[in-house]
Amino acid sequence: MKKYEFVEPSKKQLIIGLLLSYIYVFSRMHVISLFKHISGMIEPDNICHHVTFLIRIIVLAIFIILFKENLFLYFKDFKTSNIKDNFRWIIKGFLYLIIFRAIFSALLLLIKIIFHIDTTILFDGNSINESGIDELLAAFPIYHIQSIVFAPIGEEIVCRYILFHSFRKKGCIIAIILSSLIFGFCHVTEEFAQGMYLFGVYYLIGYMIPGLAFALIYEKRRNLTHCMILHMLNNLICTLL
Repeated sequence: MKKYEFVEPSKKQLIIGLLLSYIYVFSRMHVISLFKHISGMIEPDNICHHVTFLIRIIVLAIFIILFKENLFLYFKDFKTSNIKDNFRWIIKGFLYLIIFRAIFSALLLLIKIIFHIDTTILFDGNSINESGIDELLAAFPIYHIQSIVFAPIGEEIVCRYILFHSFRKKGCIIAIILSSLIFGFCHVTEEFAQGMYLFGVYYLIGYMIPGLAFALIYEKRRNLTHCMILHMLNNLICTLL
């Protein structure tokens, strides 16, 4: 079996990357907080979305410049790899997604049976993140590009590259779990900010599931390009559904 190698970031890249990751992840929260103090604004939610999008695109551009040599090596490896091999790893990623979601659903059913807790209430509606995205896409269809292309690239660089390698020296399992946990938290910050802890935990685990699949593929194949493509396809399917 072919042995794959990581293209690891340097310590300097990790430090800068972690600072930029904070801006990327929490930009929307800070933008909302800032605009709350400005009265008389027309459609403040839309403005917050636009400003957040602009900030994240700028940070993404800086990420690409910062890691350009690393990303190029990953892309070169992907391009020169056998098409069947690349396809096999993408399919593996989807299988991990299905298996992890099935385990999560089984655990919810077990909780319902043992503790007599009605878990079906958790399935009503979307997370705040999903609802916000749905509203934005309905009003501005061009943001499909952000959801399907830019967001997966940015989130993979943050979670599967910067955060993953920040924890990797502690062991691959710790890196997979912690990077996936933070990936899930990135999508539910507003639930926790509003005190919706039960829903926050539920949706955190829901988002953590694809994070685990992406991280596992990254650990095994050691190429960020496969994770980005898998993430894009996952978002595309979710958007179509």
